[in-house]
Amino acid sequence: MLITVVDIAISFITLTIVLAPGFTVKFSSKKLNNAVGMLCVIGIVIVGVGIYISGSLTFSPYVYIPAIVQLMILGIFSFIYFVYIKRRGFTMFLNLMSVCLVCIALVVYVLYVIGSFVHYS
Repeated sequence: MLITVVDIAISFITLTIVLAPGFTVKFSSKKLNNAVGMLCVIGIVIVGVGIYISGSLTFSPYVYIPAIVQLMILGIFSFIYFVYIKRRGFTMFLNLMSVCLVCIALVVYVLYVIGSFVHYS
């Protein structure tokens, strides 16, 4: 029961991280804004597939690493949004950092899904 709750929590934290750039990233170029939108769509698809195929019946130590990394990235996003963007506005550095954090979160989530899928089989 606990592993299911942790698995779903990791998935929804990743989904929140993927959707965050839609609110926090504003580029002056339309192509970059479209790329961020496509990254959000790809992230939604990855999280949906991850929810479908990931899952295990035993609580393994590899679950802690993605959970901690995802919570750290979520904290960084909150810090970026509430401290820097509210005070200083949108800058290119913060936008690129947000997109890089989303990519890191997706890589960690994909590795978590692969690990849980391999461990379960």
